[in-house]
Amino acid sequence: KLGVLTDGNYGHPDQAEAVRMIEEAAEAIAEPSALTASKGEGFTTLKPVQVTRALGLRDLKLPRKVVSSEAQIDILHLESLGAHHLVLLSSGATCLSDQEVINRVKGFSGQPKAASLLVAADAAARNAALKAKGPQRFGCCIVAVFEVGPGYVEPAAKKAKKEGSDKVRVRHILLKHKDLKQKMDPQAHLKSKGPVTRPLAQAERELMRLKETLTKDVSQFPSLARKFSECKSALQPGQMAGDLGWISKGTQDPALEEAVFALEVNGLSDLVTTARGVHIVQRYA
Repeated sequence: KLGVLTDGNYGHPDQAEAVRMIEEAAEAIAEPSALTASKGEGFTTLKPVQVTRALGLRDLKLPRKVVSSEAQIDILHLESLGAHHLVLLSSGATCLSDQEVINRVKGFSGQPKAASLLVAADAAARNAALKAKGPQRFGCCIVAVFEVGPGYVEPAAKKAKKEGSDKVRVRHILLKHKDLKQKMDPQAHLKSKGPVTRPLAQAERELMRLKETLTKDVSQFPSLARKFSECKSALQPGQMAGDLGWISKGTQDPALEEAVFALEVNGLSDLVTTARGVHIVQRYA
């Protein structure tokens, strides 16, 4: 039950919005069968808008639209060669100046996931310091990377499969989260007793902050792995902390393999999500 005060109002301002959304969802589920029974097979006033899994495949009920069914297209001509970064910001991220956003994205050039998390987290922290209220206190960011070359350029992972070595030597930092389907991990080394309570978003934020440090000084990787990684590989001595040894193709989680075989020697990966958790990986041979 949702908390209700003695005056009849909800205990939290967001509860009224939650109740309205639940009522809409229940109505959307019930309406087709009710209308079919009263007005004949095939009749319904619902006109769902097809959306991607980013919105959970939710059928959207008119007139309350969450996604516009009409495409809005802007064309940008990328004439110079190299990597171009496109950054989409919510109104909650406007507390950061353009230059502050640029500096954060440059720090994680070519790694859109980490860059997106950094901008969003810093915007949320700034809004909290400014005591912003409502949706404005949250910052949302999407970073996309476009590589422009003189001709067709194969994706790094695909090129590595053709030309790269069959083995790479890597070390990693792993953080677990409570949303993992794989509950038992014989290679886990948790820092606290009991089940993992950290949500996925928190694991990503914590790794993103570690990645900030490593981007400035990658030599700290073993010490950070020993201190923070939740894999038994962190227990290895000295510079071996976090070491996964030599990895061959076809022996690891596909997402992890794609990331490590696309790296150059001494390169750092973007945040990588696998069945074990969230990783940062460094290739060092």
